[in-house]
Amino acid sequence: MKKIKKIFAMMLLIVMAVTTVPVPAQAAGKQKAVKVIYKREYKNDKEFMTVKGLNSKKKVVWKYTTKKHTATELDQTGCVRRNSKNKVYIFDGRKIVLKRKTDGKTLWTATASPAGHIYKFDKKENLYITGFYDTNVYKISAKGKRIWRTNMSKTGNYWPYKIIASDEKVTVLYEKNEKDTGSGKKHNVVFSAKTGKILKK
Repeated sequence: MKKIKKIFAMMLLIVMAVTTVPVPAQAAGKQKAVKVIYKREYKNDKEFMTVKGLNSKKKVVWKYTTKKHTATELDQTGCVRRNSKNKVYIFDGRKIVLKRKTDGKTLWTATASPAGHIYKFDKKENLYITGFYDTNVYKISAKGKRIWRTNMSKTGNYWPYKIIASDEKVTVLYEKNEKDTGSGKKHNVVFSAKTGKILKK
């Protein structure tokens, strides 16, 4: 009888030890960001931005801080939240960083305009982008590959303010033209969405 009680006591200790073994702390790693916030700051004539992914309890799941860029009249940092696509695009000077919203994983990086970013997405998530002082227009695929870059300086247009994108054509609207500075007329350049070739200026 004593032997049976001893065996039972040992089994009970084993069960207690197993049930009290701490579970690995994986919860934090599995938390998902449901909201993304960002803040542009200036310090010592430098501009930078901090982007954070927050969970449902407003706790930081991931964070990205851009490089510090010399502050100018144009913003060199920016953040575009594509919630329905689970994507966050961060403009870090010339660098574009695509983050997965839920966990902050970097999906790809690419290079384009350095400041004053003007952009548009098409139905296939291709990104068309230029800058307020940039003479180039870029097409970046959904996978981060630069499909084309077109220099439009020969058109004489400058100060872009809007991009319209379709499957066939991309139109960039500019505020000014070197030969028409006083009329107030808007100036457009139409590109082939596939090749970047200028179709109309």
